[in-house]
Amino acid sequence: MAQQVDEPRLSEVAFDNKCNEISSLPCELATLILSYLHAEDLLVVSRVCKAWKALANTDTLWRKICLRLDLRDENFPYEYGVIDSPKPGTWCRWAQVYRTAMNRRRKWELDEHINLCPSKGADCFGVHGTTVAVANCSGGVTVHSNIGLEVVPVQEIDTKAKIRDIFVAMNSIVLLVGDWAAVLHLLTGKFETEAVFHPDEELWRDHLSDLEGVDSDGRQTKTLLVTENFVWFRTSALNIYCRSSRKFIRHQVTHITDVKHNQSWVAILRPGSIDLFRHNGTMEFSIHDESFYTGLVISNCGAAFLESPDFDDPVAAYVNLSTRKKTVLNSNTSKRLEVYKLALFRDTIFCVNGRGKFFLSCHPSCGDMKWSVPLLGSKYLRPGKDFFKVICSKFIFLSPAQVRLDVFDLFDMETGNKLHTISIHTSSYNIFEVSDAGLTIHLSSSRKRNIEGNYISWRSMA
Repeated sequence: MAQQVDEPRLSEVAFDNKCNEISSLPCELATLILSYLHAEDLLVVSRVCKAWKALANTDTLWRKICLRLDLRDENFPYEYGVIDSPKPGTWCRWAQVYRTAMNRRRKWELDEHINLCPSKGADCFGVHGTTVAVANCSGGVTVHSNIGLEVVPVQEIDTKAKIRDIFVAMNSIVLLVGDWAAVLHLLTGKFETEAVFHPDEELWRDHLSDLEGVDSDGRQTKTLLVTENFVWFRTSALNIYCRSSRKFIRHQVTHITDVKHNQSWVAILRPGSIDLFRHNGTMEFSIHDESFYTGLVISNCGAAFLESPDFDDPVAAYVNLSTRKKTVLNSNTSKRLEVYKLALFRDTIFCVNGRGKFFLSCHPSCGDMKWSVPLLGSKYLRPGKDFFKVICSKFIFLSPAQVRLDVFDLFDMETGNKLHTISIHTSSYNIFEVSDAGLTIHLSSSRKRNIEGNYISWRSMA
């Protein structure tokens, strides 16, 4: 009978000594070693001992992982004071961002959603993550947060003026009254007025209530985005407001059709060019090859877009933001890839392409096509609100689908396998936003639901 040989194992003392060896390293060196791990491995490390959990539970490590997955920070419900804050020693902020994203990924895959109605009589609104701010005709704004199975009002803001547009970002809300802007900042659980001004004329007001008597018919100003210390506006040109210095940076950039941004860059789409800026408003470089540009998308690695030389059928192109090198898809083949829509994850491009019969395909920026699957229907070329994007760093969302405006398809990003075909019971024209957190749908009055006026439906993955 063969003798059983036991595998060598570390004794508890030896194991503790190994833990102590890592724990005794300088914090910077230990963090550098752990930075090479993937999220799943970092979670395993955090369960070894208290010392290793302290090393693994840092924003430096988890922010790097989230950036790798194109995940963005957002306000959590406890920041509004409506639920208790996490206890000391629990997961750091960027670890919470990652864990929230993985929970949403599971819910998208299983289609475990809840339908919520944050507000009735929504004249205009803005959404970021699980925060939605809704304006009503009485001159007020209600801020809501998605907590579990409910949408909870967390703050009422009395504006005393009709709000034309709302933009919600991390820790910030920008309200437009005519062509005037009010920037609000989240402090100790409440949004407080930070500045009130006219971006184009550089006129200032002291309080939000001072906008009560201004002309509310202005339509020239539009909030484009909010970065850490800057608010970007489209007026007669491009105006960037610096929140710390209370000064404006102006660029003679006109005819702006779309704006996308990642953690470091802002890309501005115009018919004849794509301009790349840093978050601080510094313009770095511009793409202009005597082509017509559309379909701009961006990730933390690069930007992709459709370009039409001589207004011919568009081709897909990708620009690496580090090297600034542009690559045209299928440029080395004789058969032209007829692309109509783009989505992007890091440096991998996803396309809706074809003529007559359509396909969804995956193209690494520096390689051959990875996979291609046929699509049913030909409604992918219609103008209007189409939604084709990567969500949860895992899936591709496509709407309309199946020759129906009220349906979306969900595909696995790695394989192209279709996971779901789901009806949202309304036209895709009504979809306001698609994000990891779910679908935000803006609808008009409904007799079936006994709702008068505009209202919001939230298909939440909370």
